[in-house]
Amino acid sequence: MTLDISILVLRTGIIVFLFLFLAQALFLMRRDLQSAAVRHVERGGRLKVMESGASNLSKGDSLPLLAVNSLGRSPGNSLPIIDDSISGDHLLLSYDGGVWRVEDLGSTNGTYLNGQRVEKAAALAYGDILQLGRTKLKLERPNLD
Repeated sequence: MTLDISILVLRTGIIVFLFLFLAQALFLMRRDLQSAAVRHVERGGRLKVMESGASNLSKGDSLPLLAVNSLGRSPGNSLPIIDDSISGDHLLLSYDGGVWRVEDLGSTNGTYLNGQRVEKAAALAYGDILQLGRTKLKLERPNLD
C-alpha cells in the first residue's frame, strides 16, 4: 500500500466516523426533545370554552396551553381571542413549579377567576373558570390520548 492510499483510507475513515458521530448526536437530541414534549403535555393543560360571548371561539373548543400563555385581542398573543370586550393584552396564564397562575395585565373589563375579580397574580386549579370579557374558559387537564 502506498502512502497516498493509506492517507486516503485514513481520511475516509475519519469522515465516516464524524458522520456517524453527528448522526448519533442528532438522534439523541431528537429523542430528548420528543421526551420533553411528552413531559410538557403531561404537566400542561388546556382551556375549554364554556361560553364564547362574541369571540372567535365556539363553545366546547379546546385550547392547548404552553408553559406561558398570553390571552387577548392582539394577534401577537399566544391565544388571541377576538372580542371587543377583551383587551389587546388581557391576561397572562403560566405554569411554574406545578402551579397554574393567572395575572391580569391591566385589562379594561378585568379578569375573573371563579367569579372573583383577579387583582394580583392568583393560583388556579383544574376545573377553575376564567372569565375575560364575555368569554368563559375552564382550565382542564390535557388529553393524553
